[in-house]
Amino acid sequence: MLLLGWILKRTPFGLRLYLMGTNPKAAFYAGIPRARMLIVTYGLCGVLASLAGLISATHTSSAKWDYGNSYLLIAILIAVMGGVNPAGGYGRIVCVFLAATVLQFLSSLFNLLGVSQFFGDCAWGFLLLLSLAFAGGERVRAIFGIGGAAAKASRPPASTGR
Repeated sequence: MLLLGWILKRTPFGLRLYLMGTNPKAAFYAGIPRARMLIVTYGLCGVLASLAGLISATHTSSAKWDYGNSYLLIAILIAVMGGVNPAGGYGRIVCVFLAATVLQFLSSLFNLLGVSQFFGDCAWGFLLLLSLAFAGGERVRAIFGIGGAAAKASRPPASTGR
């Protein structure tokens, strides 16, 4: 986690990746090779996902094709609570780490109290809705792909009637 945070914050690759997420047009004009950056980024994500799958398989001594489905809601919740912008351009490893730590603490608390898995999933969904409710309007529009800054930029300016 520290290595990934260092790569994203201190290397030219991380700077280019943030620039591509923040403003793809500016990244294009800056000469950042979009295709190569996407291939490297998706390749890195694939390697990290396979590493997580191997760790998970060795932990449970079994593997199923749908084993990761139970982690989907939690992964989305961690990203949203960690302040990651789904439209790209912003995200901090420290915030994601703190969000994952808080959710692990809550999960351990639910296990100690003997709370059912169904209630735990409901709690995660409620936390996700709560996080979205307190998120800024731009972040919510980016999550759901609704207009936002792109729609405002494409709209012609209002005339003053003169």
